[in-house]
Amino acid sequence: MAQTNPFELLTAEHDILRRRLGRVLRASEDVLESNEGRRATEAFLSALRLHIRREERALFPLCARLFGGRESAISVLEDDHEAIGGAAASLARASATAKLDRDRVRELVRLLETHFTREEKVLFPVAETRMTAAEATFLARRLRTESSP
Repeated sequence: MAQTNPFELLTAEHDILRRRLGRVLRASEDVLESNEGRRATEAFLSALRLHIRREERALFPLCARLFGGRESAISVLEDDHEAIGGAAASLARASATAKLDRDRVRELVRLLETHFTREEKVLFPVAETRMTAAEATFLARRLRTESSP
């Protein structure tokens, strides 16, 4: 049976992204660059792009309405997405041409952990208390309209 709690869906995605980024970090620490490291990086970046798109198309608009518009706490999370997107693009460029840059990967780890913590510890619990059951079902359905990472 499909999950109907949208925040459980998103937290599960965060866990997938953490594991995939962990593989990229381990690959960046290897002395020799490998095709496995490139594949891990590509898989992670693809899943990250999908996750960000799902949040921006489904979660953020609903939360902006719940919290009083785009100038609310959602703007901080949108700024996070912009910074994460920039770090991910930098990692993608570097991994396509050279050995994985450990510092770039670590910066992305830092950005994502900060962002995930904001969502999991603040946004999700507060949104869940403000959201009706119908809104939660709608959000879960919207999140599932795109493939999972």
